[in-house]
Amino acid sequence: MSEHLTGRFQPDRRSGGNLGSGRDVWLCDSNNVGTLSGKRCSSSDFILFKTINIAINKFPVTPPLLMDASGAVRSSLDINLAALYHHYYLDCYGRVPPNPDPAQFEHVQLLTTQTELRVRGDGLGANPATRQHRSNELGQAFFRWFLDQYLDIPFFAHMHDALQGRLTNMLNGFEVERIAGGDAPDYLCASDANHVFLGEAKGRIDAISFGSKDFATWRKQFDRVKVTDPSGTVRSVKGFIVAIRFARESQPRVKSLLLAEDPATRGEPFRDGSPALRNVVVSLHYGSVAQKLDQPLLAAALRTLTTVPAEILFPVVTWECLFEPFKGLLFVGGYYQSEGGHDPFMMTPEGATLNPLRPLRLDLAKGTFFGLELGQFKRIVEAARGGTDTLSNLRALNRFPFVYSAISYLRDGSILGPAEMFRPVNIVTF
Repeated sequence: MSEHLTGRFQPDRRSGGNLGSGRDVWLCDSNNVGTLSGKRCSSSDFILFKTINIAINKFPVTPPLLMDASGAVRSSLDINLAALYHHYYLDCYGRVPPNPDPAQFEHVQLLTTQTELRVRGDGLGANPATRQHRSNELGQAFFRWFLDQYLDIPFFAHMHDALQGRLTNMLNGFEVERIAGGDAPDYLCASDANHVFLGEAKGRIDAISFGSKDFATWRKQFDRVKVTDPSGTVRSVKGFIVAIRFARESQPRVKSLLLAEDPATRGEPFRDGSPALRNVVVSLHYGSVAQKLDQPLLAAALRTLTTVPAEILFPVVTWECLFEPFKGLLFVGGYYQSEGGHDPFMMTPEGATLNPLRPLRLDLAKGTFFGLELGQFKRIVEAARGGTDTLSNLRALNRFPFVYSAISYLRDGSILGPAEMFRPVNIVTF
């Protein structure tokens, strides 16, 4: 695959091309201690975190990241709300969300200012139907965040894309089909170890427990689908249920709780994982990412597991993040301009520079950047040309240390943050 350089952006020489000229910038070291214009500050002053209690059930071995120093299961987890929003955005929206700024994550406005996760008033909405819908919606974001952060499972595909009738005979010889009426699990998920999982996500404002009627109902959903390999053998697939009980402001004694359990479907287990099925899930996962990058043909190829001719090229803009920890990384992407804001960049004969339009206004948001790490983008283009088998070369990136509360960088390589913290570099085609 070749890269075709068709243009280049230049930094704004008037500001030296650096972030934060004339403004304070939050930075963070490995201990989550930050600096504001050279003054050290506690992380609690600025990190957008909440905490939630946790309980797990039927895990044969406690995941290492869920253990405390004594080896026991941790009693609570820290929630990075920017990362939670990032998963919510990838899960719920196609190309453009209503407001792509993590700081304006619509559900954040429904939370209290306390450190512990708690919703305002009597729940996530003004009536029971709205509360239930929003609780489930946010519960799905929690499911993805929890599996990615604590179970080392970074790739997700909606079950409706895989069930028989949507992609019949298009899953590299595998078949995922419904065998009983009623709700099926929400997700197919995959890890770098070639394992594939089923997943069910729930959100509730009422009390739930592992022994409750609700949990018994959710377990039955795993019996409503079966996974068959290319030889016709029904395979057992490990599953996870993640349910969130949201504590309400009107019930101060109740604490928000994340409950996680791992049932399995019937059948013979995969002895050495399933690389082919894992690659299907990865392809579906990045189909959603490509859609948000305004690459409709690439997204369609990944989501339908088809290929495009070699002569079809994908033009993109590469960007760099101006924070020092991201030095050397390039991203394919662009930004969504905020409503009522203005374009943060302007084109000149020398290239793109920061836009000085209306410099006296301090209240104009400039937009939100969304991108994908360049190496990951190249790999999904290879898959669009060569098929999903090439995705065996695509692995999740190393977990990146926390840098800044407005930037979220997930292990799939996608990144989300304020547009003014990024700078366009090149126009290229792949």
